[in-house]
Amino acid sequence: RPSGMRDPFLLHVGDQYCLYYTWKTHVMVCTAKSPVAQTWSEPTIARTEPRGAQSPTVVQIGNWFYLFTMGPSDAYKTDVYASLDPLDFRLGKGELVGTLPVSAAEVVRVENRWYISSLIPKRNRAGKITGHNGVRVAPLAWRNGRGN
Repeated sequence: RPSGMRDPFLLHVGDQYCLYYTWKTHVMVCTAKSPVAQTWSEPTIARTEPRGAQSPTVVQIGNWFYLFTMGPSDAYKTDVYASLDPLDFRLGKGELVGTLPVSAAEVVRVENRWYISSLIPKRNRAGKITGHNGVRVAPLAWRNGRGN
């Protein structure tokens, strides 16, 4: 485990498990045949964010994979990248398909409905984010396009 590893997220894809996590300015990914495997592949860079990467979440719709990754904590935004390769969202492989005004997003599907969570920002009088006031959850609608 590299020093500074944060925000792990596990996704089952085909016959393997992908473990995404943040490390410095990168979203890293490693794979294994079982979520309790003792042996994981060497980590590779799935995406680099020059200003920092946090809270990676990946979902699959059809053949497309969507990486939700938050930038710096003070930015309060999450970028969404689409890729046909769940291990590679880098420039040339992953396409920025949206930016959402959410922080530390988690995306879940319940039956045929999608939802997204976000931390609720706590702001001081100047409008600067100073913490969080809980979590909110909202329906997430996918527009026609990549994977739909």
